Amino acid sequence: MITIFSWKRLKRHHRLGFYFSDRSIDQAFQAGATDYITKPIHWSVLRQRVRYLLASSHILKQAEQQKNWEIFFRDILAQLSVSGLRWESLTPLLNQCRLFFQIERILLYQFKNQQYLEAIASGYPSVQDFSLTDLILEKVYLESYQQGKTIAIADLEQIKLLTAQQETFARLKTKAILMVPILIKEKLWGLLCVHRAETQTAWEETTLERFQDLAHLFALSH
Repeated sequence: MITIFSWKRLKRHHRLGFYFSDRSIDQAFQAGATDYITKPIHWSVLRQRVRYLLASSHILKQAEQQKNWEIFFRDILAQLSVSGLRWESLTPLLNQCRLFFQIERILLYQFKNQQYLEAIASGYPSVQDFSLTDLILEKVYLESYQQGKTIAIADLEQIKLLTAQQETFARLKTKAILMVPILIKEKLWGLLCVHRAETQTAWEETTLERFQDLAHLFALSH
């Protein structure tokens, strides 16, 4: 007898038992099964096959995410090629970015005019009543921004902030931030500021790279 597993059901420990025959195997795979094992079960083999299936699933998920990102990036590029970096046209683009990354808030801050654009999720307060210099931690990280360094803080409670800054982020329901400099002709033009309402174990490298790609795109569109 063999036991045929449906990968979609594997985590719920569902299985389908069939007597060994070509017909029963074909029927099982037609019904959605993706693998099978024979009995008696060799547990070391099963562990390796499950490990392989988990790795394959992760790779497929990453590939799908990358494909979706490439489609999204091309769409943003197309929109910027039409409108350029016109200030009034950027709010819809920011909101598209917020939705794609499923984040609570994204800001575009321009240093020269000290102006900003904001896209926020429903139920979260705007930054309009707060100090922007405190919000972007300018006194602490300005030199890093000028050097083009991205600042990623996974848990704001784990770093030393002024009381006013702590209160600001608490009122904004922000627990993790990402600051990506936008350099135009090697000079600091602005920042892409990302706010998350949940602490992060660490910001994912792909997330950092994708926001850096967006910052470069904004710079090239100027």
